[in-house]
Amino acid sequence: MESLVGYAKRDLVVPQAPFDDLTVADIAARRWCAEVNTVLHSEICAIPAERLDADHDVLNALPSLRPTVAERACAVGAAEASGGSGAALCGAVRARTDRSQPAAW
Repeated sequence: MESLVGYAKRDLVVPQAPFDDLTVADIAARRWCAEVNTVLHSEICAIPAERLDADHDVLNALPSLRPTVAERACAVGAAEASGGSGAALCGAVRARTDRSQPAAW
C-alpha cells in the first residue's frame, strides 16, 4: 500500500501536473485507476479489477476501534448503580461519572 502513493505520484501526478482544477484532477485519477486496474500486475500476477471481483465474497469490513454506545452506557449505568460514589467497574474499565467528587477507589 505504501508504494501505491509513490506509484501514483510518478505515474499520474508528475506527467499530468499541474492540475489547475480539482475536477480535472479527479477525472484524470479515475482514468488512471481504470487503466492500471485492468492490466496484468507483475506483483500479484493478475489483473487487479478481476482479482477484486474474485475476492469480493471473502472480504469483510474491518472491526471498528471505537467503543459502541452500549459499552459507554454500561459504564455510565454501572456508575449510577454504585450508590452515588461516581465510580464503578464495568468489565475491566473503571468509569467516573461524577467529576465533582474525588473517586473513592
